[in-house]
Amino acid sequence: METAAAHTTTYAVLLQNLAFYTLASFSVLSAAGMLLVRNLIHSAYLLVLTFLSVAGTFFLLNAEFLGVAQILIYASAVAIMMIFGLMLTNKPAAPMPNHGILFRYIAMAIGIGIFSYACRLALIAPWVTSTPVLVDTPVVIGRAFFNEFLLPFEVAAVLLLMALVGALSVARKEA
Repeated sequence: METAAAHTTTYAVLLQNLAFYTLASFSVLSAAGMLLVRNLIHSAYLLVLTFLSVAGTFFLLNAEFLGVAQILIYASAVAIMMIFGLMLTNKPAAPMPNHGILFRYIAMAIGIGIFSYACRLALIAPWVTSTPVLVDTPVVIGRAFFNEFLLPFEVAAVLLLMALVGALSVARKEA
């Protein structure tokens, strides 16, 4: 006789698997669409969808800090900068060169070879699983930044500040 807790656990696992496969299919399909679409703006929007799908996967894995960082850094900052860059440049799209059918078959063979090698490595790799350790990720990352990695953190902060000052001076000279 099964209990209500067993049903709840089973449904939770099923929902988690459904969410994972949905996010994985969104990631793969939007990444493939990003590569296959000819319009650069549509490609940039599909890139944003790929970033958001990866962020959802991070949230599903209880890595909230990585999910928020993925959204803030990639899905918003990098993708919006790319979209603005595409919209502000008025260059017409260059015609795609036609290299013939031979190069397509060569590229397809190389792609299939790399994919089959990656699948082979995934199948022969010793996948070790363990029970997940639940930690407060932002606290652990913050302590690591200010204890073990204080010098690289400060160097990165100074480099970002220098890049900001340089961008402001270039923008002021052009204006």
